[in-house]
Amino acid sequence: MNDRTVRIDSLLSQRGYCARRKVQDFLCTHHVTADDVVIRESGERISPDAQIFIDGQKIRMAAQPLYIALNKPEGYLCSMADPHGRRLAVDLIPESKTQRIYHVGRLDYDSCGLILFTNDGTWAQRLSHPKYEIEKEYEVHVNQSFSKSILEAMKEGIFDQNEQLKIERYEIVKNNKCVKITLKEGKNREIRRLFGHFGLKVKTLKRLRIGNIFLGKLGQGERRILKIEEVEFFR
Repeated sequence: MNDRTVRIDSLLSQRGYCARRKVQDFLCTHHVTADDVVIRESGERISPDAQIFIDGQKIRMAAQPLYIALNKPEGYLCSMADPHGRRLAVDLIPESKTQRIYHVGRLDYDSCGLILFTNDGTWAQRLSHPKYEIEKEYEVHVNQSFSKSILEAMKEGIFDQNEQLKIERYEIVKNNKCVKITLKEGKNREIRRLFGHFGLKVKTLKRLRIGNIFLGKLGQGERRILKIEEVEFFR
């Protein structure tokens, strides 16, 4: 075997076309060729210098790795496109006009705070995979005061829609209406579902931290390039 060949799933992931585990589905729904040979299996190996086309469009060469933190405002969607014409978080990042970048994980349309973007598929997968249990910290404001016993119950965990939902840690901030919560495996709308289980409505939800990366003083809609040590923390 040629040692210089690369797997097509690794290459498409690194270029940001889809997650590595979803490449087979991608190949079934798109016409992918490498040097005029149709690629049908995610494990196929190709030359890194191959001319690759997806649905007749030549894909870009690998760009300089890019790692960005964005303070997403409420009312922006974490998606690369939206048929309903809603505003996209990626459009707040100037680099997206010249490079293909994508969000790492998601942040609800009605939530705000820290969301990461990159063109490095391997790095993104490591941050997103549940087995690495990367902490995410949120500030939550609810509609009424609640007791500490509710937060303790959230630490124990509840079952909702056949999923276990739980928090790792909490810190009551003020008036028993605002609390900082840390999760290790964020499920879809997990915090809103947890509070809703106890009859509480989340008024605002802001993500403050992902692993060692903090939102800090980044203004709403602003972005910054990550520091080397922030990127390497997840290697």
